[in-house]
Amino acid sequence: MLNWKKISDTFIHYVNDRSEHTTAGRLLPYSINLLRHAAGAYTSLQVVFEDKVTAKVKDATPAFLDELVLNPGPLEELLAEHRYEPFGWEEIPVKKNPLQDVLTALSAAAIIPLNINDRASMLVLGWSEPQVFDASFTEAAVLIRKTLESALTHTSRTDALELSNTYFTAILEAMPQAVIFIDDNGRSGWLNKQAARLLKLPMSGEMAPGAFAGAMADWRNSAANVDDINAKAAQFFSSPGNVIKDWIWQFGGDTPAQYSVSCTPVKHDQFTGKLWVFHKMVVATI
Repeated sequence: MLNWKKISDTFIHYVNDRSEHTTAGRLLPYSINLLRHAAGAYTSLQVVFEDKVTAKVKDATPAFLDELVLNPGPLEELLAEHRYEPFGWEEIPVKKNPLQDVLTALSAAAIIPLNINDRASMLVLGWSEPQVFDASFTEAAVLIRKTLESALTHTSRTDALELSNTYFTAILEAMPQAVIFIDDNGRSGWLNKQAARLLKLPMSGEMAPGAFAGAMADWRNSAANVDDINAKAAQFFSSPGNVIKDWIWQFGGDTPAQYSVSCTPVKHDQFTGKLWVFHKMVVATI
């Protein structure tokens, strides 16, 4: 007889640990395999309700069951019959079994309904040997479901945030303007590659403002109109809510350049700071 408490404890420990270091797309197959090994099952898979006419087998062991298409109607009726709670078959029914194609020649099975990010599915485990599904199974299966749904929801949100960050970074890196953000706490900053090139820094991305503040000050002080810049800066920074636009910074030397500078306060629930944008202007030459 399986020790379902031990199985759920093992599952919860490893899933929670793995969820901090992987993506949702990798966590679910890992979790299904982990549960199969912990429970000593022969078959493990998930059935995903893709739409009203299609349910599909995913992450299956044995692998030949992968992508098998099932009728979602009878599966939905089966889950409703059990009030969408985990249940087990100590003897797999021969008739009216919508899972018969994935449980062929097996003796016992367990089904754990899932709902992840508003998408319904079910985990299916199958054994060649007889099993007992008592109250300890029900309690463990509920904990397993709760842990997996929570971990996958959290990981999916993390994946979405990381993807948004990737998009955001790619967009800013592609901008022709030099962009610098400095957090008001003085501990966090970000600049794109155009800004890094302008300040002669080896890399772009997130870094402490102290890592580029000196380079930014040196570059500003090399401007031909540094006195005008400093005077306007004193006026601008006298009020933290000021927005400045079309601020001209001029540079001489062998390669004269002129920049239209803007500095905009950024306010968010979690941070405040200033966004600097340096747009290189075309300088007319005679």
